[in-house]
Amino acid sequence: MKTMQGLVRLKRDFDAALERDLMRFTGESDLSEVLDHALNGAGKRVRPVLVLAVAEALGNGLDVMPAAIGLEYFHTSTLIIDDLPCMDDERERRGREALHRAFSEGKALLASYGLIAEGFGKIYANRLVLLQEGRFAKEADLRCSLALECAAESSGFKGATLGQYLDMYEPCMSEEVYEHVALLKTVTLFSGSFVLGWLFGGGDIDKTRQMKDLAFHFGLAFQIRDDILDQEEDLEKGKSFNVALQKGERAARAEFFGHIDDFTLLAKECGIFSGVFEEVLSLLTQF
Repeated sequence: MKTMQGLVRLKRDFDAALERDLMRFTGESDLSEVLDHALNGAGKRVRPVLVLAVAEALGNGLDVMPAAIGLEYFHTSTLIIDDLPCMDDERERRGREALHRAFSEGKALLASYGLIAEGFGKIYANRLVLLQEGRFAKEADLRCSLALECAAESSGFKGATLGQYLDMYEPCMSEEVYEHVALLKTVTLFSGSFVLGWLFGGGDIDKTRQMKDLAFHFGLAFQIRDDILDQEEDLEKGKSFNVALQKGERAARAEFFGHIDDFTLLAKECGIFSGVFEEVLSLLTQF
């Protein structure tokens, strides 16, 4: 397998920045412990690293770390909620006890609410970065508005929240419904990765739609891969739909690689298919 120097570097940079940001909450009762438990552990940081990778590939030298941290806050907030006993009732997350089990349901809920608010705050903070950059200062408000719109859609009733609702309460999980849920729960948050990296990295505003197309292929490939790897676990849990179990692993793998090919072609057309993206795809396809 090829070396992952670019990914390791971006993840290291992100983890260091996140640690600095979390220092703001030191001394606030045990809040810093709660947030450390939720945000750290064995998380792969795929979503925030993609924000950094998109901006780096654009080559404008713009700092998008606030947006990357904000996206990780959004993502973690959804994980906390999904793990609750009234939701998926998960015991572990990121190699640790689920947050509500390690602390309490009340603290888990409050952490999730707070992380959503902090996520929007970090996007606003990236607007201030653009204001200090002469080339993009005039577009700072528009770029920030589009980024906020994307974040709201990704996390709200057009995104992850509706996806979890349907995942829990849809009476018949048909293939069509399953794909809709995957779009809402998985693809929309990856839209945040590509759109925020593109907007705050200085990408052409008129081509923002293409970032959502990239997220569509990347997110579905990511979900199909999870389904292939989770077949045995999903069978034990009696999960109503898993694309690999429903279609067969061979068909699922063909669909997965189809999305990878489409993603690669579009990323090259957009001019952002860097070495880091080669590393990302290398990791995804090794299973």
